[in-house]
Amino acid sequence: MAAGDVAHGLGWIVVLLGIGAAASPYVATGLRRETRWRAMLAALAAGALIVVYLITSRPSDVAVGLPVVVVGYVMEWVALLREREIAPATDALPAAAVS
Repeated sequence: MAAGDVAHGLGWIVVLLGIGAAASPYVATGLRRETRWRAMLAALAAGALIVVYLITSRPSDVAVGLPVVVVGYVMEWVALLREREIAPATDALPAAAVS
């Protein structure tokens, strides 16, 4: 299953969400770290849901491309969670903003 072979452009959406999440620390430098982290989290969550849908809807069509994307998403999730843990205290939300 290649990105162009998936119906309704879902393959390309998954690829673009992953690339967008990976590129956001370099492209969206004007955003606060917390805002950027949440945008990356949303992009990865949406892409992961589409990947799970694609794997479960047509498992016989899964080829090399989709498992590679899954590995990429797992690596991006690990990097995203590690960034959250090592964020400097100065970039954290103020105590009043946390609900």
